Amino acid sequence: MAPKQNIFDKLTDSSQYTGAHKHRFDDSGQGRGIAGREEIVNVDGSTESTARKHAVEKTVDHAERAGRKPVVQGPLGQQKFGTQAETPISIWLYKNGDKHFKGVKFVVKKTIRNMDQFIAEANKQGCQPKSGVIRKIYKQNMKTVVKDLADFEDGEKYLCCGPEKPQE
Repeated sequence: MAPKQNIFDKLTDSSQYTGAHKHRFDDSGQGRGIAGREEIVNVDGSTESTARKHAVEKTVDHAERAGRKPVVQGPLGQQKFGTQAETPISIWLYKNGDKHFKGVKFVVKKTIRNMDQFIAEANKQGCQPKSGVIRKIYKQNMKTVVKDLADFEDGEKYLCCGPEKPQE
């Protein structure tokens, strides 16, 4: 049985190299320098061999494709970067009965799906009135109660009230 060869000796034994690396060394195992790599084609980085000859050919005729429309119609080429997300609505919330409260800017994100979640988030932001938690949210006219998330308008101001009526 032949003695086991050290792994380093196996990896550096040029007589066992195959493929493109085989041509980079002479019979004595010395590197041939640039002579072993003169056939490298800069376009794709591969080397020539008897099985594959590298001839750089044009595979796409750009003049022919210039007049054709794209397969996918729509705003694909018009969008700037990445996925185009819908912009969230930002509103201003004020406390009922607190004249000195400057308001809180609140962003209605898509993760908020119903009014209960919205009211819970608004309470966390510190918009609860003096009487407790938010029960109703009024528009600026102090008469219309917001009942659905779709009723919010971007940049508008809303009054957060408890069970009491809104105060001027």
